[in-house]
Amino acid sequence: MKIKDLVNESDFADLGLKGLGSELDKDDDYDPAKDGFSMVDQLGKVLDSRGNPNPLDSVKTRDGSEIKITADQAASLMRLLKRETVNGTDRQEKEKFSKDITTKTGLTPFLDANDGKSMQQMYVQNYMSDTTKMALQNKSRM
Repeated sequence: MKIKDLVNESDFADLGLKGLGSELDKDDDYDPAKDGFSMVDQLGKVLDSRGNPNPLDSVKTRDGSEIKITADQAASLMRLLKRETVNGTDRQEKEKFSKDITTKTGLTPFLDANDGKSMQQMYVQNYMSDTTKMALQNKSRM
């Protein structure tokens, strides 16, 4: 018998807690990789297909819609999804945005924007807290 087998069989394996708190090991955060649906992957495929004879021009939403999208729109959304976070609040805001644009009602307003700058302004207005805005300003000053 190996030492790791002895440790796993003994009371030392869970320090006598019998699994207490194991429910906390589960992440409640939204993770598109867990269910096989990823807007980032779809946007990446649209961007990668630029220059192909038949480029991809649509994405599927979680609610079953297929929505037309241009490469420029995909690039603007990808920039918002992939930008570096500046604090914990910003990370939560990005996760909410990421989850929201997987539905038709969340994605359509961004696609209706004229350009990437309008999308960015919409993101700042709808998702960014004052705390995150201040953190971004302080980061840009450095």
